[in-house]
Amino acid sequence: MTPQPPRKNRGICWTIVLLILVALGAIVFVRFGRQEPSGVPTGSGGAASRDGSATQPTGKSGVVAAGTTAAGGTTPAITPATEEGSVDVGELIADTSLSDPELVRRLSVIVLDEKSPGETRSEALAHLLNLTTEEDESILFTLAGSPGLNESLGDDLFRDALNRPLATQAELSLVLLGRREPALRKEAQEHLVFLLDEDLGGNPKAWRKAVDAAKQKWSNAP
Repeated sequence: MTPQPPRKNRGICWTIVLLILVALGAIVFVRFGRQEPSGVPTGSGGAASRDGSATQPTGKSGVVAAGTTAAGGTTPAITPATEEGSVDVGELIADTSLSDPELVRRLSVIVLDEKSPGETRSEALAHLLNLTTEEDESILFTLAGSPGLNESLGDDLFRDALNRPLATQAELSLVLLGRREPALRKEAQEHLVFLLDEDLGGNPKAWRKAVDAAKQKWSNAP
């Protein structure tokens, strides 16, 4: 008969085999066990965009909240745009945080907003004219040539110019000369005739040349 190995030796062999199996099982578990999917952020910070970057979270109103840029700076909250024409002119004037140029800009938006009531637009123009000096009166020429300016506001603009320097009166009259409203064109031409002491009819180039010559003379006057 073939001698059988001692029971003690067989027990040791089975123990070694069992340890090897446990070790293999541990390796398989660690290597192929559950893993968090990569690239999917957790928590409520924001969803990932197609390029892998996180988008800013939005509030209940859909307004993008303020956040931090990649460079470490901050981005202001983006709020829905409001129609400046619907703003109360009195409140706008009382806002001391606005500089004069910014206030004039906002008032000009209201003046040209055809959806705003006529009274509101007229009030905005009156304040704008009070704020406009000789140094920044180019806004007057811009308004005068805008299609959004109606005849009534154009007349207010013209009458205000009569209290300004002759060069301003002439330049504004030149702009109004190109308007579609017959009444504005008529009063502009009549005033140019008064300023230049000559009637050049409906010739814009001739009026331009005459105004330039007159401005040179006025600037050299004592």
